[in-house]
Amino acid sequence: MIRNKLFLMLLFLGICSIARGQTSQYWFDSNYGGAVSKSVSNGTIDVDLTGLEPGVHTLHYLYNNRGVPSSTYSKSFLIPNPQIKGSRAEYWFDQDYSSHVTTTEVGSITIDASSLTPGVHTLNYHQIYISEGVFTLQDGQLRPVPNNNQTPSTKAGDLVSSTYAYPFLVPEPTAIATKGEYWFDCNYEGRKQLALSAQAVPLDLSGLTPGLHSVRYHALTANGLPSTTYTGFFWIGAPTSKVKAYHYWVNELTDQIKTVLLETPVANYNLTTQIEVPQVPVRTEKYHFEMQNGQSKIYAKNTLSMVFENVDGTSVRIEQDYVDYRVSNDIDAVLLEPGDKKTVNKSDGIMWFKVVAEEGDMLSFKTNRRCTMHLFSSSNDELWTASGDKVLLLNGTKADTDGTFFLAVQDLTEASAKDITIEYTWNPKGDANGDKEINDKDRTVISDHIVGKKDPEGYNDKAADINNDGVVNVADIVELNNMIKQ
Repeated sequence: MIRNKLFLMLLFLGICSIARGQTSQYWFDSNYGGAVSKSVSNGTIDVDLTGLEPGVHTLHYLYNNRGVPSSTYSKSFLIPNPQIKGSRAEYWFDQDYSSHVTTTEVGSITIDASSLTPGVHTLNYHQIYISEGVFTLQDGQLRPVPNNNQTPSTKAGDLVSSTYAYPFLVPEPTAIATKGEYWFDCNYEGRKQLALSAQAVPLDLSGLTPGLHSVRYHALTANGLPSTTYTGFFWIGAPTSKVKAYHYWVNELTDQIKTVLLETPVANYNLTTQIEVPQVPVRTEKYHFEMQNGQSKIYAKNTLSMVFENVDGTSVRIEQDYVDYRVSNDIDAVLLEPGDKKTVNKSDGIMWFKVVAEEGDMLSFKTNRRCTMHLFSSSNDELWTASGDKVLLLNGTKADTDGTFFLAVQDLTEASAKDITIEYTWNPKGDANGDKEINDKDRTVISDHIVGKKDPEGYNDKAADINNDGVVNVADIVELNNMIKQ
């Protein structure tokens, strides 16, 4: 059982108990650079919350006793929107409004998240007003009605503020690690570190566009080795002004549509919600290629369909592709050498080949019948694709870097055939005449091309563009001279 506590406070000054020591340090979230040092008096220090935005935050603190630091302790809490006033509040996690908790006071609320499993969660919160008078339903909200307004209305009741959603991460506790890291979508370079002692880690969504996003995280051992990586999904924003419900499903699985009814309509800019997308196998017609620790893999690439219902009865549908890093297949690729012409037994899925080349080399392929081909670099980029009649002739692209390139071949048109033949030719950078050698003949061919003479059979314009600037000119001859001298 994971024990977590979130504290909801309207005050901007809190008191945090600290074990006795000479000095202490505290900081919020991942801002260790902004740590505040204070002397400990009577075992407590004043913690200033001024400047923190509304939402989930984590307070980290430690104390020093004669220069020896203690372990880092963490407490998580929620700061509500200070502009909202009310007599009570409701909060709930994720999409489970049925288990919401109603508070009788809003000055200090302890939120119990002990039942939450490690992963991505959303804390939802709104204020509730109780007032005597006459109200009318406008834009999905109960609004006071002036005395001179004859609009049909309800009688005295509750006026509910907008719902605010705060996504956060519950780390998985581990005995071999004290810190972890998380990142959004494929942006591992933008990863942020987190303390695993934290009960809840706030997720900074600034900079993320509306739509579906994934957040991935793992723990790190003392020597930096990662544990299992966990993935969660959440949706930001909506295309309608007041959303009362939304539905979503993956790919063509319309028999698995999930429906979420919102207790109170939510403004589009306030909609942040966790999406529980199912795990589906990797599809051959749509996938994501990536190198992971030297192993080439393909990951499931699916389409999420969302339908938003507005309070006025209109609806909007949005589709978005996403990569599901929870589902992958390893690639076992066949090595192709320059000049190879190999016949392989066709599999039911994708046939994979690999070639080794240097930046600027011209890579060309063809097959004996119509199919679809995709060429990927070791940096995960798709460099070239061809299908139909184009694959029956030598066609390809220039290598954008030194390394191994992976070719995916899928026979979509002749399912009854058992074998497929793949032919690979290679023109090294500088081999303008296509004879697989780099010498004075290539200099002559490039010079003739520049002055407008007819290109000889075998001339390769991409191989002649040695400096990769998209133009064959004197600069390429200079580069070729340097290559010949070597």
